[in-house]
Amino acid sequence: LQSYLSPCGCFGRLCQERACRVILTDGPEAVMENLEWNVQSNAGKLGTVQLEAARLAWEELLDGTSPPPAEEVDLLLGSDVIWGDRGRLVGQVARRLVRPGGWLAISAQKGREGLGDFQAVLRGTLAGEKFVGPNFEVEVQSTTSG
Repeated sequence: LQSYLSPCGCFGRLCQERACRVILTDGPEAVMENLEWNVQSNAGKLGTVQLEAARLAWEELLDGTSPPPAEEVDLLLGSDVIWGDRGRLVGQVARRLVRPGGWLAISAQKGREGLGDFQAVLRGTLAGEKFVGPNFEVEVQSTTSG
């Protein structure tokens, strides 16, 4: 898990300075096994951080067949979760999970298919859609590597 926290240095320091709960999520069984291994391998190494792994299938969360791993999270982080028509789905999941006043940080490749729908769902402006949860203020930041 150390490698997961180091790119998010500020987040990692915040978690170590304050009691918090971090839930690593994914859906496929092979990935869940890896997340469980990370949790067990890092137990007790992160101070007061309560580290957990939980299965999260977005479609099942939204249709009510699977409960959320937590209610109203303060911070939802995602990386490379938007592609194709998944932008709408990721936006709906974020609206369902992030508490009013909470934060959402998604890392996605500029120009990635689905980003426009993702942003429209967060803003509550996607035509023909009814949304659960608060609208988000959306700020897009671009960086270049090299």
